[in-house]
Amino acid sequence: MLSAALLMLVAPVESDTYPAMAVLGAFRSACSDTRNLERLEKSLRKKGWQPLAETVEPRITALVAKGRAAVDDGATLEGNEYSQKVNGRTLYLVTSRVTDTGGASATGCRVYDIDAKMPIRDEILQKWMKKPPTHRENLSNGATIRKWEPAWRKGVTTDASFAGVGGEFNEKFGLSGVILTAQSIGGF
Repeated sequence: MLSAALLMLVAPVESDTYPAMAVLGAFRSACSDTRNLERLEKSLRKKGWQPLAETVEPRITALVAKGRAAVDDGATLEGNEYSQKVNGRTLYLVTSRVTDTGGASATGCRVYDIDAKMPIRDEILQKWMKKPPTHRENLSNGATIRKWEPAWRKGVTTDASFAGVGGEFNEKFGLSGVILTAQSIGGF
């Protein structure tokens, strides 16, 4: 019994071994400026992101299809999907811009680590952003949301979330894991 307790003290848990700073760095490098989708898209290949074929990850394909189906009549949706290996983890990146009939737009860049089993720890997120989140939620099933408004620059918001298995997001989209989002609105 004592040896089992000692093993628990020294055995790292995923949140201790998860390459959070590398994952967050890849996200920030790719998604730091969502105000110009064309420039963002053009830079992704130079940063190691590769276009994702529809059949590679069905959970991402299903997520994108549901997003496309939710676009209002008359609005346009642009965007693409990518993947990259970071410290042995497969990350998926989805870009999008929805423009309504009046010209207002919302642009997003999201990175998914759908194999992550735990959220990124708060102290790591705060060190990475260099400030505490402006909004914080802890939901049922271990899901978390941390939001920074503004994020790195004026006009860009950032979320670091974790969707646990069995939660609303998991049930609706079939995804769980770490979800990093940068977004901006424009066209007003």
